[in-house]
Amino acid sequence: LPEGDAATLQVVAEREITLSIRADLAGAGGVSGLVFHLAVPAGAFAFEAPAPFRQGTLFAGATEFSNDVLRGAQAIGGPPGMDVLSYALVAGPGRQRGRTGRGEVASLVLRPLHTGAVSVAFVQSPAYPGNVVLDDGLGERSFQRMRGIELFVGDGGSGKPAIGDTWAALKRQFQ
Repeated sequence: LPEGDAATLQVVAEREITLSIRADLAGAGGVSGLVFHLAVPAGAFAFEAPAPFRQGTLFAGATEFSNDVLRGAQAIGGPPGMDVLSYALVAGPGRQRGRTGRGEVASLVLRPLHTGAVSVAFVQSPAYPGNVVLDDGLGERSFQRMRGIELFVGDGGSGKPAIGDTWAALKRQFQ
């Protein structure tokens, strides 16, 4: 995943944002799976339930072991005030287990519930590891580089509220 600080994007979103989680496995010697966790502000987005991620082409046909949204008390050890989205998949067994190259691991559709600045960040901790699963399907290594995204969700000047905004919330913005 790309190196560096969080990328900042301004998004005009009245309906949805699609994030593509991509990996560069060049030089990794074959990877059979990935485990990662994203933190998003609680209540900022609606997700497809119960499985928020859609499998990408890089690990097409792999088995998903986790594809969940952990909210509130379910996100034990997660960042305060954040929901944790968990995704894990492993390809195999057989010749097609090890993957190399670059591509989309998964995509995620976010439906904004209000406008404003929000952060989407990878979580990496003992409770929420970010790992690549090695070619043998058993060994793991921690991600070397990950970065999050700073989103500013707005209405593009149309004057229309984002999904979930109420009249009272809009009035408070202009007081």
